[in-house]
Amino acid sequence: HIPDFGLMRREVTTRHFARFVDDSGYRPTVETTGKGNAWWRRWRLVAGANWRHPEGPKSSLEDLWDHPVVQVPAKDGEAFCRFYGMRLPSEDEWEYAARGAEGFRYQWGNSLSRESLAAYTNAGRFDCCAAPAADGYSRTAPVGSFALGRSPFGLDDMAGNVWEWKSSPFPGAVNKRVIRGSGWGNNPYS
Repeated sequence: HIPDFGLMRREVTTRHFARFVDDSGYRPTVETTGKGNAWWRRWRLVAGANWRHPEGPKSSLEDLWDHPVVQVPAKDGEAFCRFYGMRLPSEDEWEYAARGAEGFRYQWGNSLSRESLAAYTNAGRFDCCAAPAADGYSRTAPVGSFALGRSPFGLDDMAGNVWEWKSSPFPGAVNKRVIRGSGWGNNPYS
């Protein structure tokens, strides 16, 4: 049994996160550390990569305002939630919201084929891990771009696009959180 709870229908966009930073005065973690993880044939720690420069200092947010914000650790996600009177969901809440009362394997049902993947989500190939552009996006996609992939409760992007933080601690690890949803380069089984 899971008590009643609410979730945002879509991932937090870069535009919404920028508004939060401006209105709250919060300084995101990767801006203080000076480094973030960016994809360059594999994940690497890149100096100058942060939510304003997702792939490093030469990248920008041009054309990414309606995409999910990236380079945001759990601490920053919690700060965003607190500012707006929300909280991160637990792992159980997120799983229920994604799979529905039926407990689907994927939010749209129990089946997925190589041919249909690009219609349901912004994810990588079946053989992990790569970022194909079959769905029209080589990295993140604007939030809500995959209506066929909505959860039974009408929630967008619960698979693919970007991983999502949970309030639940990662079992057996100190100061680590559960993430769910997979990213644009992960296979559907992630």
